[in-house]
Amino acid sequence: MSTGGQRLDRQIDALTAAGCRRIFAGKKSGKDDLRPELKACRAFLAIGDTLVVPALDRYGRSRKDLVNMVGGLRR
Repeated sequence: MSTGGQRLDRQIDALTAAGCRRIFAGKKSGKDDLRPELKACRAFLAIGDTLVVPALDRYGRSRKDLVNMVGGLRR
């Protein structure tokens, strides 16, 4: 969640409805690499897991960032 206008509860509701077994909710801005909840999420994922995000901008901050992050998931 980046701004006061974004509602974390709506995102959590959507993830719960999708059947997510664990939800990581970061409340800090993603402008930098200090996103502890994202790091915890990556550490939690195991081979065969499916990562669900409410929107791509919740996972990466730019197209390049998303490409790099998805590449990391594949590795």
